[in-house]
Amino acid sequence: MGNTNGTPTTGYQTLNAVDEYHRYRKWNIALAIIGAILLALVVAVLITYMALDASRRTRVVYTILGREVGNETSDLRLRGQLILDSSDKTIEWDLRYTNVDDVPLAVYINGPIPVGLDTGPLDIALCGSPSVVACDTTVPALLRGKIDIYNGNSLKTYISAIRALPAIYYITVHFGTSVVLRAELGMSAGN
Repeated sequence: MGNTNGTPTTGYQTLNAVDEYHRYRKWNIALAIIGAILLALVVAVLITYMALDASRRTRVVYTILGREVGNETSDLRLRGQLILDSSDKTIEWDLRYTNVDDVPLAVYINGPIPVGLDTGPLDIALCGSPSVVACDTTVPALLRGKIDIYNGNSLKTYISAIRALPAIYYITVHFGTSVVLRAELGMSAGN
């Protein structure tokens, strides 16, 4: 047998070719493994960065979608946003309610909800009693406001607690007719 240039090949040359093939194959496998490890590291770093970034966002906006407490078939609705800003330590709300013919008296953030229960204690009165801020009812069916202090204290601890576990907090809007609208803190987005 000859090789491509017409010279005869020996068993030694064949063994060298086989050894060389196996060396290249080992290098290809090694490079593939290194590539997979690097890819996994890049993905892990990106996931970690996104998780850290989410916890460092200064403004987190929660979607509010709710309805009347105790009446699941009611057409009374609540929707809007709750904004927690950790940089200037403020809580802002923009809520719209439908099919309620009364004036809102108070807006609360309730929680944390204890395990096994579906209600939690009053955490922050955004407006209305016992807050010193009156609810702005100048625009019908719309509640907007912003606070930077509660009971003489900074909102930092409240904001941190809510952002750590938003699923155990909810908003309630109380009306003069004893109607209460409730909304869990929904999806969040930050900037």
